[in-house]
Amino acid sequence: MYEYLEGKLKDYLDRLAARIPCPGGGSVAALTAAVATALVRMVANYTTGKKAYAAEKEIGEILKKAEELQTRFQQMVEEDSRIYEKIQQAGREKSSCLQQYLKESALLHLEIARHCPLLLEWNLFLLEKGNRNLISDVGISAVLATAAFRAARINAGINFLYLKDKSFVENGKRQLETLEKTLLPLGCQIEQSVQKILNIQESPEPHGG
Repeated sequence: MYEYLEGKLKDYLDRLAARIPCPGGGSVAALTAAVATALVRMVANYTTGKKAYAAEKEIGEILKKAEELQTRFQQMVEEDSRIYEKIQQAGREKSSCLQQYLKESALLHLEIARHCPLLLEWNLFLLEKGNRNLISDVGISAVLATAAFRAARINAGINFLYLKDKSFVENGKRQLETLEKTLLPLGCQIEQSVQKILNIQESPEPHGG
């Protein structure tokens, strides 16, 4: 039912805009992370094999890990809707499984949040070692990774409101606070560095994706 990746992008967007519960913001958080990762892969692919960029080993590792991470994020785009459907059903039936499903949803978004710093680390590396003609894509990926973290934090937070396991909730909040302290300054640093390069570069090769 929720095989979004098998359909057209327009169909997904139409469903997102419709007065139906799925897909919703949770699915979008995962999709944003997936798009950020795809941009990392694109920049890495445009860098590998270029004599001017001597970081073949590191780029190869990024390509391998980013492909795996993108696959996981793509799974979450659909998985979020499946979990939400279970939450709705359990709520209607006043099932004892409701708490379990709320926790599943929170864990999914905590997983997204935990991976976002890695995306920024890759972008920082590509900012320094990647193909300079794709510097704007590095910046956009970093912005999207930061947005994905913020979206995942919000989605985890809505589940925290209804969870009775206070220890789980407090631990999740601490994880997000710790991640935020590293992630937000790094995302800002990358974006500002990209803006600075774009402002001082005399004749960058046009690249709009």
